[in-house]
Amino acid sequence: MIAEVAGSICVAAALLVVVKLPWGGTAPLGYAIVIALTIIVGPSTFAVITGMALLWTVPVLIISRGVGDAARSLGVWTLGTAAALGTDVIARHGVPLGSKDSTRALMILLAAGLAFLSVDLFLRRTGLLGRNELVDARAAGPLYVSLLCGAALLGLAYRQGGWWMAAAALGPLLLTRFSFERYAAARQTYRQTIQALSIVPEVAEVSPLGHAERTASYARALAVELNLGPEASERVVTAARLHHIGALSLDEAGASGPEAIASLGAALIGEIGFLAGVAEVVAGSAEAGEQDSIDAAIVRIASRFDDFVGDDAGRARDALKLVTFEAKDKHGHQVVAALRKLVLARPRLAVEAIAAASPVKSAAGVVSMGSAVELQYQS
Repeated sequence: MIAEVAGSICVAAALLVVVKLPWGGTAPLGYAIVIALTIIVGPSTFAVITGMALLWTVPVLIISRGVGDAARSLGVWTLGTAAALGTDVIARHGVPLGSKDSTRALMILLAAGLAFLSVDLFLRRTGLLGRNELVDARAAGPLYVSLLCGAALLGLAYRQGGWWMAAAALGPLLLTRFSFERYAAARQTYRQTIQALSIVPEVAEVSPLGHAERTASYARALAVELNLGPEASERVVTAARLHHIGALSLDEAGASGPEAIASLGAALIGEIGFLAGVAEVVAGSAEAGEQDSIDAAIVRIASRFDDFVGDDAGRARDALKLVTFEAKDKHGHQVVAALRKLVLARPRLAVEAIAAASPVKSAAGVVSMGSAVELQYQS
């Protein structure tokens, strides 16, 4: 019994260590430990260890996350563990797993791991873990594959060499956490840089304060609703934040109008090689054309919707009618249909967008005030 208690404490500690997903959301590193246990111990011992481990995590989760989030996390972990246990029992068919039966052990682990991770992904998609943890298979896939491989390495290492070999196999698993943390941090820096660039037209007073961030919020919701992949969603959100940056060059170019702003913005963004895809979206965001893409339509509709809503969430229903009237192209109809569904299903959609823009508006206001004071001082 001492071994089971010690094992449960290790599993509980691992479940409390999270790995950040590059596209948002987190997943516990302990998933790999739980999956590995399916071939390290028998089904009955697995149930005892994981059951005690979940109980150990309760006080820590409540203190760190609150009762609601703790209950949701425990619910996901319990259902995922039950799925892995059920798969393990079915895969064994009452036949003991031999100490040298590595191929069969690997097949059992992979089946149990897929069951566990499928339950986790499904519950995330239902929003059980909260909107910030919403991810799809394409976004979570790299981390899930890494955790599954880590679990296989850990489980097979224990079966071949015992705890000392398993301890050595923890190295790649910890490296996985470090790598994803660095990747997530790099993406966060990238997003913050884009946000900083997005307020430049607002500071220059060629775009309403908060428009870029509100548009990005609507664009993100539409990308999820239309089931775009994580890379496409990121491209759309980036384009939504930068779609008015071309307004800064209007005087120099001697042009005017939304098409000119989009064209100048695309040319400016296109000079940054890795933002070429974003530049194409910005170029098509001003007006629907024959070569219009769903990405450009999302930015265009999101921007127009915010033009009508602004900082007044109460105008969302009327804004939806106006946007519907303006969308006459195929992709526009598709995006408006998704927007209508969102507005009806999420009454606080506009409120959330306005709240997301509030910090950016404050930052832009501070910069504008500083510029005004400096000009006054110089004069």
